[in-house]
Amino acid sequence: MEVKGIGALSGIGMGKAVVLKERSFVYPALRQGSAQQEVLRLTQAAKQFAEEIMELTHTMRRHVGANEADIIAVQVAISEDAGLRSQTNQLVEDGASAEAAITEVCRRYIEMFEQTGNELTSLRAADIRDLRDRMLELLTRSTTESAGPYEQGAILIARDLTPSMTVGLASTGVAAIATELGGRVSHSAILARAMGIPCVVGAAGLLQQVSSGDEVIVDGERGVVIPSPNAREQAAYRARRSLYEARRRELETYRDKPTLTADGCRVQLMANIASADDVQRVREYGADGVGAMRTEFLLMDRTEVPGEDEQAEMYERVANAVPHGTAVIQLFDVGGDKFPPCLRFSPERNPYLGERGIRYLFSHEELMRTQLRALLRASAAHGNIVVMLPFVTGLRQVRRAREILDECKRELDARGVPYDDGIRVGLTLETPAMVITADLFAREADFFCIGTNDLVQFMLAADRSDPSVSSFYNPFHPSVLRAVRTAAYASKAARVPVAIVGEAAADERLTPLFLAFGLEIFSVGTAALLSARKAISTWRRDDAATVAQHAMSLPTAKEVEEYLTSLTKAPVDV
Repeated sequence: MEVKGIGALSGIGMGKAVVLKERSFVYPALRQGSAQQEVLRLTQAAKQFAEEIMELTHTMRRHVGANEADIIAVQVAISEDAGLRSQTNQLVEDGASAEAAITEVCRRYIEMFEQTGNELTSLRAADIRDLRDRMLELLTRSTTESAGPYEQGAILIARDLTPSMTVGLASTGVAAIATELGGRVSHSAILARAMGIPCVVGAAGLLQQVSSGDEVIVDGERGVVIPSPNAREQAAYRARRSLYEARRRELETYRDKPTLTADGCRVQLMANIASADDVQRVREYGADGVGAMRTEFLLMDRTEVPGEDEQAEMYERVANAVPHGTAVIQLFDVGGDKFPPCLRFSPERNPYLGERGIRYLFSHEELMRTQLRALLRASAAHGNIVVMLPFVTGLRQVRRAREILDECKRELDARGVPYDDGIRVGLTLETPAMVITADLFAREADFFCIGTNDLVQFMLAADRSDPSVSSFYNPFHPSVLRAVRTAAYASKAARVPVAIVGEAAADERLTPLFLAFGLEIFSVGTAALLSARKAISTWRRDDAATVAQHAMSLPTAKEVEEYLTSLTKAPVDV
């Protein structure tokens, strides 16, 4: 009987299961020596931990990507947290062993993060578990079970995978991963996607049905795991796997092609990135530019905010990578679900609707000024940078941001530093307030991005990180589609370039609607560039308009999704 979970990466894995048991460590509860000796053991283990994590981070940056590397690197900042260290040292002073102290303090943090009920916040709990286990490995001089090597085609089954365990799979023979815990945004899922390993997470009860050595099928597209498949199921899935691989090979033929509709209309296909290190893949897949650089990820593994010179160098690398295209670089969109350890935040009842994005930047103006000066300096070479303002809800915010930008220009003038005086300022349309008044914002914006991820959750009042309301979060909802259409029409009327950004931009079922709305710039993750190019190439404008007319007449999200799904095949992750 198949076990239902969440497909984190499309693809099919077939092979023998390797079941990972949860780690257990043997150590004394009370310290054997002096408190000073135990604190020294903790300090030495923490230093070695940081060195190992940074080595993993560098490996990830080279072979997978900077965004994925930051998932690992943030653990260094956690290990250096003053509160965690002081609590651990106090327990040692009170008589606990180093192992018992780190275990108890990590338990407190894990419990605190898990009690929030927020999926993204609970990722911190996974980081703490990872830190705890790696520290215990160092303190007890034991080794991890997850590094392999595994036989080619092995199916890894576990209750959950920590980030560092998942990173270690990159060079093994693992064909697929399935876990009982986790969601699409869990770190193990993100890393599995980055490494191209088919993955199903959240498959509750899986460990009760699978033992090491059992034949298993993991279907990442349907989000199911099939323990002990019969001959008919194995034959069917071998055929499906062959078809899937053929579709992947077909996508490769779109690598060097221009992005055109079936009737020859040019569409700009841009890439979303999280750091300057990601620009290599932008060039590799032939993107027309950078449609969204999320700069807050630059802060996630830092104990200090990068200075103006360091930021300018990073942004210049991005601009240089697309000298003839646009580089849309968004100011730090912190708050909400992103709390970099190098910044300070006050507790909020609802961070998504609190001091985030442009609101946080206005409250911490020097952070904003440093970033703006760096962006201005990077704009000098090609004049292709767009400064994107995040989470704007009023025109006064846009005007104040422009005032600060002008002040930064005068500071650079005084220093004799060149910049693009005509640097463009863009806005992310991601709230109902901005969509409804898009015509007013268009008078003062040089560029728009329709940010579908946040727009969906705000339009439908459904936290996209909360599993209990996940069924309400649906980009096919008529209100969401009407909001996108309204924003697109307002932008076109004002002749302001507008890009569609977010997960919905990469969903080929929605491609005909976005084309019919007049959207001519799509910005997707680098892994989705080829499938997006193929999807765009299959539609003529008049056919897309016919589809849109019918889809927009349907009253429910279910009907819209079923109709659009019937016209296209499910997207393929590459």
